[in-house]
Amino acid sequence: MKKARSFFALIPVLFVLACTLPNSIEIKATPKFTIFSNLKIGSLLSDVLEDSFKGSNELSIIRCINTTYYTLMLHINLFDETFDIINLPDGSQFLPPNLNIPVPAGGLDLINPGSSMTLPLQDLGDLLNGFEFDQNEVITKLYFSGSSILSKLAIELTVGTKPPLMFGVGQAIQIDNKESDRAAWVNNEYTGTTAPGGGVEVGFPLCGDDVDINFRVFIPAGQVLTNADFNNAYIKVELVVWLPFIFRASSTGASLGLPDGFFGEDGEDIFGRNPGDEGITDFIESLTLVIGLDKNPFDGADLTIRSTAGNFEIKNRLSNNSLSFSISEQDMQKINSSAYFPFSPQLSLDFEPNKLLKLPRNFNITSISFEARISYAIEL
Repeated sequence: MKKARSFFALIPVLFVLACTLPNSIEIKATPKFTIFSNLKIGSLLSDVLEDSFKGSNELSIIRCINTTYYTLMLHINLFDETFDIINLPDGSQFLPPNLNIPVPAGGLDLINPGSSMTLPLQDLGDLLNGFEFDQNEVITKLYFSGSSILSKLAIELTVGTKPPLMFGVGQAIQIDNKESDRAAWVNNEYTGTTAPGGGVEVGFPLCGDDVDINFRVFIPAGQVLTNADFNNAYIKVELVVWLPFIFRASSTGASLGLPDGFFGEDGEDIFGRNPGDEGITDFIESLTLVIGLDKNPFDGADLTIRSTAGNFEIKNRLSNNSLSFSISEQDMQKINSSAYFPFSPQLSLDFEPNKLLKLPRNFNITSISFEARISYAIEL
């Protein structure tokens, strides 16, 4: 977005040009500048999510390349290990003396990591202030696979503060011995248009906060394990989250913040002014910004520009295939004063309560257009 800032910085040059024109008392003009762009809004959001996942070998993002709405899949590898009766998994309550006898009442854990895995969604939640993923669209699946020992085991999954869910032997809900198709998602891309098959669906709260995930694999009471069960034993536990970028505003509304530095370096004046020369933009009477889109899922929202210097904001209701707002003459007078310097605005899209925001997969900014109305009087 440095080009955007560069345009604003060029406007004061008109002042110099005006001074070289003889025989003129007043100069009025409306210069217009258009930058053609191909910025992918969906990618901005997924990049925030990817940054949160960096450094984790258990979490990966799969891009869905054929869906109508921008969709990601989150693959979470909770456990993937081989073991035997001597080298048992962490947290195992089952020991060699327990072989060949029924497991006592209450069962015994075979796998219990003892700590949570955290799904980092806080950064995305900060960007999507007041939005939650539409729970009618999110699908989360648990996959439980392994060797023949699996036929004698059950799994307990706890997500966030929700009550634990149990699947498998002796439980009300059974689960097939099947791993996900993660290996087939070459280059972290998924070509399907719906959530992958297999597994069992589990509820998964996604409200913009980090989510803690806990699980344990246990041997239900009465089961009898033998040495044969531990020959070439392995277990794999996975979660796959189908995550369309379809959001619902809260009961008090919501705001989608555009990235810091949208008009250049954060904290720098977009007109390129230094302290003490705020008045060089006095000849600008008004400004208009129009961001062209190939489609506009924001229709009916307010595009809001906020400036921390001077603490003021400007709102414009959106319609058609563009994001546009105007800075009036009154607001320009504020911007031209030292009390509102530097002018380094932040943009947000503000939505009414309960409104749905659906981000298309192919959704791009096509152009950014600026128009300034200027007026300058020359003393002869």
